[in-house]
Amino acid sequence: MGGEGHHGGNAGKGGAAGMEEEKTLEETLLPPSRRVGERLSIEKFGEKFDLDKTIVAKLKKIGYSRAAPLRLTKHSILKAEGFNIGEIDSIQDALDTWSSQST
Repeated sequence: MGGEGHHGGNAGKGGAAGMEEEKTLEETLLPPSRRVGERLSIEKFGEKFDLDKTIVAKLKKIGYSRAAPLRLTKHSILKAEGFNIGEIDSIQDALDTWSSQST
């Protein structure tokens, strides 16, 4: 019986991980604890933080002309707009580097 309880505990963790993944998809790309970086056009942002030109083009296509509003979008929105996980991670990494920790 002890083994069954242990196995059941692992199943519970898997369920929690699924819920955590769902929550992550709904969080904004930049946590509220981060300060907005310098004012940049989406093109300059892409150049400065080494985003692939196809990512910048896709961001422009869906209406982003400046970097700052990107902090408000969510993983699920970008995914629905056709961005793959690697592209989303690249955008989030660039935003993280662009921003600074609030004190």
